Amino acid sequence: MRDGSVKKYRMLTVLPVTVLAVGGALLAAAPANAAASQCPAGKVCIFQDSNFGGEVWVADTVCRSDLSEDYPGNYPNVNDSASSIVNNTSKTIRLFENTGFAGRYVFVPANGSIADLKQRNLTVYHNDGSIFANPGEFNDVASSFC
Repeated sequence: MRDGSVKKYRMLTVLPVTVLAVGGALLAAAPANAAASQCPAGKVCIFQDSNFGGEVWVADTVCRSDLSEDYPGNYPNVNDSASSIVNNTSKTIRLFENTGFAGRYVFVPANGSIADLKQRNLTVYHNDGSIFANPGEFNDVASSFC
């Protein structure tokens, strides 16, 4: 039994830059996490590339026990493909390295995100809640979340 549906979208990663003249000085401003801000409210969005780039998969549920399944509409699985994630729900989730909510995990706060799962300073936990001795990247290992 599937535990929700996932939709895959292509997002443009080109960010517009606005230049403002303020008191004779020029300020350049680019929207922070523009692609991340496109993740719908109440959804979890998993991005193929860091900084919310590449393919994006939108989950309709807060928990998904197996990211290796193919979903309706011939969307490919997202297992071991996550490089950034947005959690636009009101619940903190754990992103697990194994299916069935098992193995090491990282926390993704409610209405929060991780722009780069490749970063070496992530706090990674064992399934029993203890901190993994060698904190580090969590890129391309996610297989479930809840």
